[in-house]
Amino acid sequence: MPQKQPEKSFLSKNKITIFALSFILYFGFLMFDGVSNAEETVYCYECKAYFPISQAAAHKTEPIE
Repeated sequence: MPQKQPEKSFLSKNKITIFALSFILYFGFLMFDGVSNAEETVYCYECKAYFPISQAAAHKTEPIE
């Protein structure tokens, strides 16, 4: 009488799928969080860089003439 082979566990059968799904969900959340918490920016013509609008008073936001 042949012996039954033990069945593989759910985790061992699907470890790559679980890893890929976790990876996609994690980075999807990071991208969503970065976009949803993004603050409007203004360009400083003196520094030649973008800054959050809350710091606009400390920077020159009009072109230098």
